[in-house]
Amino acid sequence: MGQAFVCSSVGAPVRGRTPPQRLTIGPAQKSQITSVYKWLARFRSGGAASLADRRSVRRTQRRTLDPQQQQHAVELRHQRLHLRHIARMLGAPFSTVARALNRLGLG
Repeated sequence: MGQAFVCSSVGAPVRGRTPPQRLTIGPAQKSQITSVYKWLARFRSGGAASLADRRSVRRTQRRTLDPQQQQHAVELRHQRLHLRHIARMLGAPFSTVARALNRLGLG
């Protein structure tokens, strides 16, 4: 069964069966019920077009420091400043600064 069929048929009688009778699931399908609920929420918010396949990879990329920022961070770290202070001075996320300096062995 496709996502659109499942979502469009929820709440409508099919062959004389009401939704609770039609949507009873066995033990083998219990793990799939969360998928059906996600599909239903997407269908209700955006219609059939919102059920198109989605990418399974990360939607955002990790930030990196440009070479000038990284050099400044290294200089500040050699002055024994704390990573949070360096991050605040650079205007970059703490996790980005920590990852960059750990890579250089200065974490």
